[in-house]
Amino acid sequence: GSLQGKLVSFNESVKEIIITGSKFTEPMDNDFFSEMQDLEVFVADNNNIRGQVPPLDSLLELRVLSMAQNFLTGTFPSLGSNLTHVVMLNFTNNLIRGPIPSSPVSLEGLKILDVSSNAFTGTIPFEIATSPTIEFFLANFNVLGGPVPQFYDKRLVRLDDNFFEGTIPCESTTVTEMWADCVQDVICTHLPFVMLRPRYSANGLCS
Repeated sequence: GSLQGKLVSFNESVKEIIITGSKFTEPMDNDFFSEMQDLEVFVADNNNIRGQVPPLDSLLELRVLSMAQNFLTGTFPSLGSNLTHVVMLNFTNNLIRGPIPSSPVSLEGLKILDVSSNAFTGTIPFEIATSPTIEFFLANFNVLGGPVPQFYDKRLVRLDDNFFEGTIPCESTTVTEMWADCVQDVICTHLPFVMLRPRYSANGLCS
């Protein structure tokens, strides 16, 4: 059978933890990661983990953290500026709320940031939109709004199923693929692939 109950901390020498498709339901302790300085990969997708993501500040060797498809709540986890090896942060399909902070840009090696299908509000931080290292930014299916910022050096941007307004800036250069909705269709030579998806709202079809 699958593992269940509460996910407990591991030995400090552990480098990889991959636990998917189990039945962990209880919140993780706030100090869950505090003793795992050598941890490089933590994947706990498709469980039932609840509560807030513990601070990640102590994970000095972390490269990949994925906690997709759980019931995580609270706000975006605390990050330390010394997490220089992180390549991917994946929190898709949870219940995390509040604004998306600019702190991920302090992770010098971060290439993939997936915060899609949550309850994030506010606007997209300028620092994330213009980060030269973040290549994949997925924030679709949230409650984000305001104008679409100028994006630079991105291979994929997903903003669909939010509440953005205005137009897609033509100044968004070197963006390979962008998905957005509720924004005006603008032909930009710098955006070779822009998928505009209309969405229904209380006031009818957005255009």
